[in-house]
Amino acid sequence: MNRILTPQLHGKLCWSETAQILCTVAADNTIFGWNPETTTPVFQVSRHSDTISDFIALEVTQAPI
Repeated sequence: MNRILTPQLHGKLCWSETAQILCTVAADNTIFGWNPETTTPVFQVSRHSDTISDFIALEVTQAPI
């Protein structure tokens, strides 16, 4: 099992089975997407000024008709 080390405290975790990405929320409200195999960030989003209390992964496999 790989460990993801970061200097920031991450309070929320969410696993996307479809995308195989671990998402976390850092103390500064930045959302990170991590590749668990390489332990590197795939993306980060810093658009929230308020506290993020929770989030979920929506597993969408095809576009709605």
